[in-house]
Amino acid sequence: MIESGNGRDKAWFEDWNQGQSKTIRASAEVYMSYFDPDGLGNMQKTAAQIPSAVPFFMAVGSADSMAAVAEESIFKKAPMHEKSRYVSVPADHMGLLSIIGPELTIWLKSLGR
Repeated sequence: MIESGNGRDKAWFEDWNQGQSKTIRASAEVYMSYFDPDGLGNMQKTAAQIPSAVPFFMAVGSADSMAAVAEESIFKKAPMHEKSRYVSVPADHMGLLSIIGPELTIWLKSLGR
């Protein structure tokens, strides 16, 4: 679709995430940008590109399929900053969203000090 000049057109695509498959509707450009190994969806590469002056907060649920490798393969790829923080909480990938608020709030408030 992109090669033929129709990258902004939407279609149904297969999406594998957290070991589950579902069909999603997206433009070809958006779908390809997410799966592009050189794109923003490549968390290891993106983390490494964070400017060294910017602190980085990363939270992962202990039941997330990437919990065992997230700190080494993503968090530690970012430049070290004294205010960066890695947090592991008892949740899966989606459950993290409902419980990470207090940890994130504490971290955000610490940035002003």
